[in-house]
Amino acid sequence: MIYIITAMGCEAKPLIDFFKLKKDNTIKKFQVFKNENITLMISGVGPIKSAIATAHLFSNFAPLEEDIIINLGVCGAKNKNFTLNEMVICNKIRNSITKRNFYPDMFFLHPFKEVSLETFGEPIFSDVNIESDIVDMEGASFFEAASLFFENHQIFTIKIVSDFLNKVNKIDIYNMIFSNLPQFEKWILNLHSNFPVDEDIFTKEEVDKIILLFEKLKLTESMKHRLIELLKFRKLQNNEFLSIIDDYFDIEITNKREVKKIFDEIEKRTLNS
Repeated sequence: MIYIITAMGCEAKPLIDFFKLKKDNTIKKFQVFKNENITLMISGVGPIKSAIATAHLFSNFAPLEEDIIINLGVCGAKNKNFTLNEMVICNKIRNSITKRNFYPDMFFLHPFKEVSLETFGEPIFSDVNIESDIVDMEGASFFEAASLFFENHQIFTIKIVSDFLNKVNKIDIYNMIFSNLPQFEKWILNLHSNFPVDEDIFTKEEVDKIILLFEKLKLTESMKHRLIELLKFRKLQNNEFLSIIDDYFDIEITNKREVKKIFDEIEKRTLNS
């Protein structure tokens, strides 16, 4: 399942229309809309509402390992290095109140600009106290709450730049989000297909060797998923990869630094050879 949390109805409406979501009347505390692949919840505006809604959605069941969760909505940018209506992905999320920073895993291929996000408890119309590229009122609390139920690599924060710290109307928000949904759909469907290893892409021999490499190199969960994405991309480009990973089965791992060094080498070879 692909779970999406939006703050406002005008952010949810384009998703409801584009993906043809239907309201789930069994959930009373929040508005929830679904189809076979997507569950969308409207949390309400602000960090507290976002955290409560995210926690409420998963309070009665545990997400599956193939599930992903996305906070999607508009944001303000503190400078004009961004383009209005630009969809971005957050690689660092800062809570302006607690000063706590969160670092989402960024190992999946994506078409978006990577940015830092800062979450405030109120609308921001001046860049005086902003330390990040973009601002919102939900991202940090969403990520912290989602982390109680999901692994880091399953959580994503996607924003559309709607303004340069000025007010924007609901119609513009709807149009901005709707116009970005074709590329968003393509990305999430490809992303979701990578949880877990896709045996429709890889042969049994390839799957066995990938799993064996995971165990041999003692890769972290984020490294595993990044490698799956890279190998899948390479295979779809009609390039073989077994000759690359075969070089690493005889290596003895003694510390985490070696794991990172070897992983970086495999990543570089997979992308460039």
